[in-house]
Amino acid sequence: MVEVAKIVLTAGADWVSVNLADEVIILRESGIRNPVLVIGFTQKSDLAKLIESDARATVYDLETARKLSAISKQKGKKARIHIKVDTGMSRQGVLHTEALDLVRAISKLPNIAIEGLMTQYACADDPKYPACFNRQLENFNKVQAELKKEGIEVPLLHIANYEVTTRLRENIRRIYVK
Repeated sequence: MVEVAKIVLTAGADWVSVNLADEVIILRESGIRNPVLVIGFTQKSDLAKLIESDARATVYDLETARKLSAISKQKGKKARIHIKVDTGMSRQGVLHTEALDLVRAISKLPNIAIEGLMTQYACADDPKYPACFNRQLENFNKVQAELKKEGIEVPLLHIANYEVTTRLRENIRRIYVK
């Protein structure tokens, strides 16, 4: 993991994403100081690790955001988070129909900065399912539009799946190494 991170950063990537909080610690101990986004589920007991290591957390529920807010306040820091929206994959994230309410609530918490909005496409690389991809893209765009209408600016938008990185113009591209 460290070797791959160093290679992609040397090649021009600005960020690294990992699945677990403990992986951030490994990257930091190896000298990597670039932004790191934890895209997987983080146990409540590991949230302090994210704050201490200046990592970004993926959040999709108010309870986690409140916990991050409290830890950040206690440590005199600000938690930078990316909110994951479930646009149709049905695996992880706040339902797109509930995203606006969640973002509104989180935006009022102290010591929290909503840095990104993200989703994962279920079928973008399967040409037999363009309607699925289009529906998920439409759901993601609706959430973005609702946030803008409310005056909530989320600076970083990102989507996963190699096919999506070649078709859309979000400002972060997540490409996975298997």
